[in-house]
Amino acid sequence: MLDNRVKYFLSFIILGILLTAIFVFVNINGESHTKFVQTIDVAGGQRKLSQEIISISNQLKLCDFEACGAPRLSSLRDDLRHTKNLFRRSFIGLKSGKLDEMELVPLDDDIVTRAGINTRILEDQMDIFLKSVDNIMSPDSDVRETAYKNINQFAGPLLVNLNLIVGAYAVKARDISELLRLSKILTLILLVGAISITAFLIFRPMEKNIHESHDVIKEQKNFMQTVIRSLPDPLLVVDAEGNIQIANEAAAKMFGWREKSLLKMNISVLLEGPERKNHEEMVRRFVNDFNHTEARAMSDARMVYMMTKTGEKVKVSITLGQYKSDGNNLGIAVIRDMSLQEQLIHALEDRVAASRIAEEAKEAFIRNISHELRTPLNAVIGFSDLLKIQLTKTENEGYAEDINSAGRQLLKDVNRLIDVASKEPTKEFSSLSHIKILDYIDQMKDVWAEQLADGGHRLIIDDIDPALSVEIDQAILSFVMKSVIENVVTHCSRGCEVKIGATEQEGRISLFVRDNGPGVPLGSLALIGHPFEKMGSGLTSVNGGLGLSLFLASQQIRSMGGAMSFYSEVGQGFEAKITLRSHSSHDLT
Repeated sequence: MLDNRVKYFLSFIILGILLTAIFVFVNINGESHTKFVQTIDVAGGQRKLSQEIISISNQLKLCDFEACGAPRLSSLRDDLRHTKNLFRRSFIGLKSGKLDEMELVPLDDDIVTRAGINTRILEDQMDIFLKSVDNIMSPDSDVRETAYKNINQFAGPLLVNLNLIVGAYAVKARDISELLRLSKILTLILLVGAISITAFLIFRPMEKNIHESHDVIKEQKNFMQTVIRSLPDPLLVVDAEGNIQIANEAAAKMFGWREKSLLKMNISVLLEGPERKNHEEMVRRFVNDFNHTEARAMSDARMVYMMTKTGEKVKVSITLGQYKSDGNNLGIAVIRDMSLQEQLIHALEDRVAASRIAEEAKEAFIRNISHELRTPLNAVIGFSDLLKIQLTKTENEGYAEDINSAGRQLLKDVNRLIDVASKEPTKEFSSLSHIKILDYIDQMKDVWAEQLADGGHRLIIDDIDPALSVEIDQAILSFVMKSVIENVVTHCSRGCEVKIGATEQEGRISLFVRDNGPGVPLGSLALIGHPFEKMGSGLTSVNGGLGLSLFLASQQIRSMGGAMSFYSEVGQGFEAKITLRSHSSHDLT
């Protein structure tokens, strides 16, 4: 669809082209008609000149029989010579189509055909006629006599041909005149039609646009009214005198007045007594002079007290805006009830205070329970060590060994439990270092192999790219790997093969520990890495422990910008993957 402005432009162009073409057509035909009129005058004048030549030649002939005075004879000869020259010049002009500065219609084949004459015969008649005129002035009487006869002989046919030529010009001029008249009528018809069509093309879309604009304005008005009514905060629009022009439902609800009642009020009525004194002048300045210092201050949120219909005082925040138009400046006030916000702030402060007290109580509890649990456990372990040294009977040594092992396991679990509860499992990583994966594995593989050998497992080191390196605290990495190896020793049946390797993808390095043990059911796999979740149930689980080691390891890895993930299928073994950022990458996993 074309834009209406394009339609108007095209309409004017089409109308201009049409009118120009009509003007050119009429102008050409008008000029042609004018030339025909001029040509008819010349041809008619030529006919008169030929008659005048005949008349003068007859007068000269009489002078041959009657003695004329010399002056008379000289005058007739001068007139004849002059008339002949005019006759010759006008005939040449007809043939060439130009006489002096006049444009004539040439004596072409069309005119000759219309006249029904023979061009060669006409030219012969004209030559004989003009030559005879010249011979009339001969001193030889015989030559003059022959000339008189030729003029009388050819004058009649020549006049007839000249009359036919004038008639042919007249007929063609009449045809041109008729065509011109028809073109004028056509011009008028086309002009009326073009004006009508153009007016339709212009005013029809304009009328449609006016209706559409009216509908759009109406729709926008309805939309703005809906928006204003649905605003959660009260809104008032006032004029320079403070009279309320617009009020929404929220304002009516806050102040307890009906909307129609608010529209009959001045905003000063809604203000507390001390605010009313200077309010009218402040509003007038704000609405009419936004550059005024006081008006600029009013455009910021202000805390004031306003009054409801029942006389209740409400603390509100008012933000003022300004709308300027010709002769209708308005102020827009957005009002927010601060009483509820103050209640929420007080409630939040109470919650924060209670949370602080609870946090302090928790910290005190952790400090106390740490001391109360660790001290007797260390004593149990220490005295069990003494018993192991002093006891000699085999069965008693076994009892002491059980006491020592259980005490150490319980102390380890208590330490981890306190770490989790105190939110301090994450070590500050102030000792970041550049570690090459292959060098680190070569350094630690004997430790891991010995740790796995306690459970009858065998360590296999996968092929690793020597260029792989990470940035991490080596102590944290060692703690995480120890936790993963302990998990294998604890849960994998004897004789498992444990493979350790590393891969790189998109700037991330994955260090994996994979065994070929019994694996983990799908339902239990999602729980690995969560505190107190392990194979079995409760503290009496067959494998022991609280299920905190992998949870603490995951927290340590996340503190370094990495992640831990676990994969397993029943009967297909278990894999722990530690994903770290590459030394050359700044992306976090």
